[in-house]
Amino acid sequence: MATDKNILKNWFTTGKKPLQAQFWAWMDSYWHKEEPIPQITLYNQFSIFKVRGNTNNLIAEVNDVCKGIVENYLIEGIYLSGDMTRLTDFEIITKQEL
Repeated sequence: MATDKNILKNWFTTGKKPLQAQFWAWMDSYWHKEEPIPQITLYNQFSIFKVRGNTNNLIAEVNDVCKGIVENYLIEGIYLSGDMTRLTDFEIITKQEL
């Protein structure tokens, strides 16, 4: 379970001696580079990534092929219009429930 960053910082300020449980809480608040991060955890972090399409690689535009998580599905689809948070915003190529 994640512990608020400000709480963690307060435990480790100069002169304090954090308890073992506080140290463990700090360690458990972050993903270790060798731990796989479940896709559902990324749901609100990263939603759609553009795969190919127009020359502006930073912005998804109509008819771009995109991959990502939409409405609890991992999809690949052609972006049609809208805010990219609904399945109806895409012509679905592949769809896998998470």
